[in-house]
Amino acid sequence: MVTDAVIQSLQTEDKILVDFFEKIPKKNKKTEKKFIESSVRLAYVLFFSGEQEAAKQIVARISKIPFANSYDYWVWIEAALVLKGVIAEKEGDVSSYESSLDTVSQALKSGSEVQVSVKANVHKRFLEGQTLDISFYEENNPVDAFEMRIEYVMSLLKMYIFGGSDSWTLKRIKGELEKVGGEIRAAIVGKGIYSFPPFL
Repeated sequence: MVTDAVIQSLQTEDKILVDFFEKIPKKNKKTEKKFIESSVRLAYVLFFSGEQEAAKQIVARISKIPFANSYDYWVWIEAALVLKGVIAEKEGDVSSYESSLDTVSQALKSGSEVQVSVKANVHKRFLEGQTLDISFYEENNPVDAFEMRIEYVMSLLKMYIFGGSDSWTLKRIKGELEKVGGEIRAAIVGKGIYSFPPFL
């Protein structure tokens, strides 16, 4: 029911968001999971194109969906929580920042002792940058390269909100975000926001 209400609110409550969601193809909204994925992708695209308030409204709603041990869903809800936390930090909203970080952290601590241990090891490798993918520099298709960059900055922002690691310090993460974020903005300026997912 929470997910249904969130999906409904994104498509009806805010005129700016309604306009964006109307332009997303039906194939990218046909299931709850696909809708959530498209919503979060849109939020990141808007954030890096300077539409921070619109991005904030999207992640504020998606973040209301609770963790239900479904990682197909959670990867996108987590990404929304991360962006919500990043925006909250930029705005000096300590309560919202801490709430976002706490919700993401709680999911890492759920499950059996073995599951928690496995998740901790995976998370450690993640913070060390072992799962980062920069193959977008070799991708010739501009749409695919754009999508890959969005997923890359999703990972970077998650690393950032957790404080990074010895190999990926906050300074290094910020530098990479500035660089790749600039590439995302350049693509949007060059071709227009509707030339990229989730609008394709």
